[in-house]
Amino acid sequence: MPIRDLVIEKTPPEKRQKSCAGDKKRHLYEPAVMLAVADWMFDSGAQTVRMSPDGMHAKQFDIRGCLETQGFKQIDRWGHTNAGSRYTRHDHTLEVDFKPGQGDVVADVREYRIWVETKGGFLNTKHAGQMSKLRRGLYEAVGMLLNGSKTHGVDRLIAAVPHHPETEKLSQQMAQRCQDTGIEIAWVFDKNIQLIAGSMDRQDRLL
Repeated sequence: MPIRDLVIEKTPPEKRQKSCAGDKKRHLYEPAVMLAVADWMFDSGAQTVRMSPDGMHAKQFDIRGCLETQGFKQIDRWGHTNAGSRYTRHDHTLEVDFKPGQGDVVADVREYRIWVETKGGFLNTKHAGQMSKLRRGLYEAVGMLLNGSKTHGVDRLIAAVPHHPETEKLSQQMAQRCQDTGIEIAWVFDKNIQLIAGSMDRQDRLL
């Protein structure tokens, strides 16, 4: 699904218009980042992807509605949320399960088991508090991947965050240490995903 369709645009209040670059705030909620990563996995060769949002994510973003507009059909439903279900589109299966501790997005892509922790945020904010949240989100995503008890046997560990000058700068500062621990960092742009740092020399993109 085109990432641009996952970006929520809102007109900021008059007092906040100077806090974003452009006329509108452009927000990639965490479920949108998850869906972008899932689609990248499908494009990379995955047949089945598991996505594990939490209850708050379902309130932030219409996961089911977004999937249905992109041609996915709900097959099985579980849990107490509208979105928890198995969805299919052609030969692709996406399982949305609201169980914690399973990794935000997980799939087998060719010979690799990939485990991704995601964070959302604004793509064009200039607000100090929102930029701080972007930095904190990257720290938290990487920190989750350092929990070896949950990621044992996983081939690729990826922290995926919205691309922003703040996440770009912090990613470059963290690149060597992430590489030493086998963690990759992915920037989610409004049009593609780019892996920029990690244990494997890749520049994978979703165009």
